[in-house]
Amino acid sequence: MASLDLRSWSISRGEVRKIDREAVLKKSVWTDSIGSLTVTRGQYELGNYSVVFWGIASVFISMSSKNVRIYPVGSGTSFETIEHILQDQVLPRIIAHEGRLVLHAGAVSQRGGAIAFLGDSGRGKSTLSASLMEDGWSLMGDDALLVSDEDSIFFGSATYKSLRLLPDSIDSLLIDNSALSRVADYTNKKRVSTKPDTDADNKSVALKAFFFLAAETSGNRIALRQMSVAETCMGFIKNSFSLDPTDKVHAEKKLKYVSALASTVPAFELTYPREYSRLPDVHKAIRKELASI
Repeated sequence: MASLDLRSWSISRGEVRKIDREAVLKKSVWTDSIGSLTVTRGQYELGNYSVVFWGIASVFISMSSKNVRIYPVGSGTSFETIEHILQDQVLPRIIAHEGRLVLHAGAVSQRGGAIAFLGDSGRGKSTLSASLMEDGWSLMGDDALLVSDEDSIFFGSATYKSLRLLPDSIDSLLIDNSALSRVADYTNKKRVSTKPDTDADNKSVALKAFFFLAAETSGNRIALRQMSVAETCMGFIKNSFSLDPTDKVHAEKKLKYVSALASTVPAFELTYPREYSRLPDVHKAIRKELASI
């Protein structure tokens, strides 16, 4: 977690705590689209939030005192599960609430810049990122991409370098089993230990393009379509981390920022068959599109 530069934050684990679902839902600020987490606001101090990950843990966040405390719902909740919740869900939301844009995206880079993949869970962001890494690109991360800007140029950096794959992707991409570890109790994804890359790790890279992974269609075809600025803005909003999307001040700032990003960096809708044998063809299509930018 050091790469997130949260040295001033206190992160701790509390005792097992049962969750009263009815009470949480009554005072909820929002629940995500798939019902996996619910956020409530602190009653006595601004900047306090509780995030309930149903069936896993509740997390107390104090933005003012920079404190995070996680309470598992069961005594058997593993260390890996707690780390996963903190790294992949809680900390990106804290960064976003501090006014930064954090996209739920996989990203790879070359000398020409970085490209990022966005889309619904299961669309293949991690697999496509991993396959491009095998094809010579530098992996930045497969989950949370922090966007920054300087002199009208937008940059991306991973909140931390990560790669998590399902067993069939691991087998098809010939990932070494010795490089695997468990992600969390509730998923059969494995965390892949990647080799250090001093040229890419923890560095901001100029963003060259975004690719939104569309649902697979019939016809076994690979297609790329440049998206409009409006489409891209909505895509960024949908695929961004947020602690409190009902906060109007944060929402207005985010919309302004993603509008500038969408107007500067091109985005494409990418449709392709989910067949491992076709990934080299997907790589060629991406490279061809990048060459035309």
